[in-house]
Amino acid sequence: MLSGHHDVLRAASVDRTWNRLASDPWLWKELFYRNPGWEIRWDMLPQVASTSSETSVLSARPSIHTHWKAFYRGRHALDRRWNAFRGSSHNHKTFAHFRPNVVRLRGHSDSVYCCSIDSGLGSGHVGYVLSGSRDKTVRVWDSATGECVSVLRGHEGSVVCMTSRNETLVTGSSDGTARIWVAIDRARSNYVIKNVLRGHRAGVLDVSMDDTYIITASRDKTLRVWRRSTAELVHVYTQHKAPVNACSLDAGVAVSGAGDGSLHVWLPDTGKLLQMIHEPRCGIATVLLRENILFAGSSDHFIRLWNRFTGECLAAFQAHTHLVRAIAYDAARHWLVSGGWDKKTRLWSMDPLSHPTPNPMPELALELGMHQARVFAVAIDTTRLISACEDSTLWITDFGKQGLPSHIYA
Repeated sequence: MLSGHHDVLRAASVDRTWNRLASDPWLWKELFYRNPGWEIRWDMLPQVASTSSETSVLSARPSIHTHWKAFYRGRHALDRRWNAFRGSSHNHKTFAHFRPNVVRLRGHSDSVYCCSIDSGLGSGHVGYVLSGSRDKTVRVWDSATGECVSVLRGHEGSVVCMTSRNETLVTGSSDGTARIWVAIDRARSNYVIKNVLRGHRAGVLDVSMDDTYIITASRDKTLRVWRRSTAELVHVYTQHKAPVNACSLDAGVAVSGAGDGSLHVWLPDTGKLLQMIHEPRCGIATVLLRENILFAGSSDHFIRLWNRFTGECLAAFQAHTHLVRAIAYDAARHWLVSGGWDKKTRLWSMDPLSHPTPNPMPELALELGMHQARVFAVAIDTTRLISACEDSTLWITDFGKQGLPSHIYA
């Protein structure tokens, strides 16, 4: 049985019959989808240009289904660029095996507090980077060119936090409100305000969204749960005793972290508390819930991983030399990203969280130190790392392009 692409390539060299079998496009399609998180952006295929020998195979739209081998090779090459840093800590300073393209985005007039990536899936566009700033605006950047294509205004205070999903963007502000924006064009380059969420008595410090709910976390020590489809208030969570700095939604469960070191796991529809964890040595600055693992970045420079069912601390490691302000996680590829007030963005390699005997202690794979200011937010997708900084800039670290049609991979 052919278990992987190496077996297929070896079989192809046996004789003509094996070569013909090993070139079957449906075999390569099966191999492609065996990889968690691998997807094709069919909406981008008409735009693929034959810029290299590898991509020329992909430019023939009428017979696109015959080119699964080329799809596989391109996606595999993209992963190899990322994985060049995995398990090789000395590479994080030199980009020894591959040098990503680093681009700085300028346009905001004050600190950039938050960022998000719109992959553009289904839009026919390569995608956008979104950012929110102390200058009270949201900017939409073309991720291919770095050009700012839209400036969104509406908040009366700093845009502190954001989350996006397809055509919906949610932003939270020091003005005490959150705003739901919807895209007004297929390419999702511009947005209008659909709803304003009011009720907090102080600034909104974080927002999170799933298919059903939007959660807002506030300096007023509460979280509010809103129905995404109607903007109706569902529940007010009041069990924290300090400003709630961070929140995250995953698989119908909410987690929130406060300045007094408390972490709460609870149900968004009822507010039922499922688990409470207290870390009295530090304040919680950022949280993320994925695959029943709770990630928390803190003022003591550490990131901790907790089992959300038992409250057991699975790992604790010093991620930065100052407050850990932001974290992001790529579950398909097991990459953890952190941003700190030490002016660094770091990429950490992790074992799969679902492994029967997981070893969640991350290993530093890549350190980005080009920032000249504190890092307030980070984001990751298939090809890019994004860092948002205090000095009004954003940075894109791009592992794609450079001979690969990386924009066709979701």
